[in-house]
Amino acid sequence: AADAEAAEASAMVRGGLPPGASYVEVTPEEREQIERLEAMVIPMGLTRQAVLEAWLACDKNEELAANFLLNNLEDLTDPGPDSSEQPPPSG
Repeated sequence: AADAEAAEASAMVRGGLPPGASYVEVTPEEREQIERLEAMVIPMGLTRQAVLEAWLACDKNEELAANFLLNNLEDLTDPGPDSSEQPPPSG
């Protein structure tokens, strides 16, 4: 019965995803890796999506993902509306 409940819960989660979203099942150990990466880089302005993409691109290797995220921090952070890169006014 527990397997049926888990399968049903899993199907409900996948069914509730927005269009274009992906569903990835992770082990408890993999979840801990993701959470450690998030704790490290989300305060620096990265998103959970960036963490997940890096972790998956690095074949679920936490150290490689951390290096990738930190080495590409500037490229991966969203600058926001106030930091538009415009040349200084010439005068």
